[in-house]
Amino acid sequence: MSKARCYGISSKIWYGLTRLFRTGPSWRSIIDTRAHQPVVAAVGGNSFEGLEAPTARNIVSLFRHNRLIITHGNGPQVGKKLEEAEEKGVAKSIALCTRETQVEIGEALRSSIQKAADQKNLPDYLFRPVINPTRVLVDPKDPAFTNPTKYIGREFAWEKIKDKCQKTGEDLFAWEEEGTTWSMKAVPGKHGIFRRVVASPKPIQIQANDLKEIRHGLFLGKMVIAVGGGGVPTFPDGSRAEAVIDKDLATALLCRELRAQSLVISTGVTYVAHDFAQTRQKDILYYQLKHALRNLKRGQYPAGAMGEKIEAAINALRFGVNEVMITHPTAGWEDSEGTIITRGLDLSGRILNLARMLRLRSNDLQRWLVT
Repeated sequence: MSKARCYGISSKIWYGLTRLFRTGPSWRSIIDTRAHQPVVAAVGGNSFEGLEAPTARNIVSLFRHNRLIITHGNGPQVGKKLEEAEEKGVAKSIALCTRETQVEIGEALRSSIQKAADQKNLPDYLFRPVINPTRVLVDPKDPAFTNPTKYIGREFAWEKIKDKCQKTGEDLFAWEEEGTTWSMKAVPGKHGIFRRVVASPKPIQIQANDLKEIRHGLFLGKMVIAVGGGGVPTFPDGSRAEAVIDKDLATALLCRELRAQSLVISTGVTYVAHDFAQTRQKDILYYQLKHALRNLKRGQYPAGAMGEKIEAAINALRFGVNEVMITHPTAGWEDSEGTIITRGLDLSGRILNLARMLRLRSNDLQRWLVT
């Protein structure tokens, strides 16, 4: 594997200067902007597949020097709950499954964190996170509801379901079974196999009462676990949406609400790669926002893989965080072992915020997200 490097000449110059003067790559962190604000860590699904211990050790290390809030994914766990409900013949909503997994995964994380603190002879009462089940508002007019793309639940053979399916789109079918209608799509790379798909709308706001609880936990000096699985998708009228919110995009939104200092996104690789899985793959040590945005629009980072993480990083930086790090559970988070992304010379976030303040641009968050 090639050594990780900075992307672009301006990034190399800036990163080299920060190393020379022993500062961070974000000029905002150099002048201690948001130094007393919380760090947000988004824990990926692979942290619950045998990597609980290194994830917990990194979380404990971060919390020793920062106020900390943790978010996490829950895709496999929600899928498993839906499958169990189907086998029992019980109707169960995605929103309810999301709510349940927020508590269950939060408790598992809490147990791992306390065990890691105990191994370092740290008082476990200080490392007992508060678990805040969280609702996140979505727009009922979001185009994702007319074009669901998020696969969920078990697989079905087309031969078994085709008699009850009706085509509703170019590659979308409606399957009606016992009074329930599901949207179905073919699984790429698996001939004749279909899975249920649901909408994945953009998050627009953390529900006010839930956000108040999160802030209260931070005020008390507690580590907080919140926005699990992207939050329970909720319409502004309080009703639940049968959808799944990307947890990285919801985490970026949380950074905005809390005026977070920095964001750590833990995933399946230590470094973001340019031309991933190709012979010319290059791991990136440092990225400027403008380069990340350019490559996202060029299709370097497809949706469902690294795309949402890069989009979340760009949004978080535009919302004001000092820096974003994309890394792996086994890497050294405090040692900045991963891809660091900062605004660099990009002024887009400041221009957007100024336009919103002057009412030259809508205050509707969804209209100025990256995609």
